[in-house]
Amino acid sequence: MAELREALHDGFNQLELVLTAQNLAKLVRTYSGEGYKRFQEWIRDVERVGSMINADDARMRNLTLQTLTGNPADVAHQFIQGHRDCTCRDLKASLKERFSDWLTQPWRSIA
Repeated sequence: MAELREALHDGFNQLELVLTAQNLAKLVRTYSGEGYKRFQEWIRDVERVGSMINADDARMRNLTLQTLTGNPADVAHQFIQGHRDCTCRDLKASLKERFSDWLTQPWRSIA
């Protein structure tokens, strides 16, 4: 009986963390490629919310994916597909490289 009670307690704690993470994700404005300054603000927001819920790497990766739209979401998905064991830090570094101002300037899309 004590094992069942402990299992239920752990399950409810996990559910609470998931629901909290989903609600806190709403505090992060989505990022859809609006330039590097906006990217830096988005990263700061993601990290702030992640620290509020004491998120591990998998939760941080999910929070990152939940708050991306458009081309950045596609880039992140492709990166994860090609690097199944990537960390959230790897994912953010890849996004930073792709969405820095130097690469997102209009004349760079010609190359």
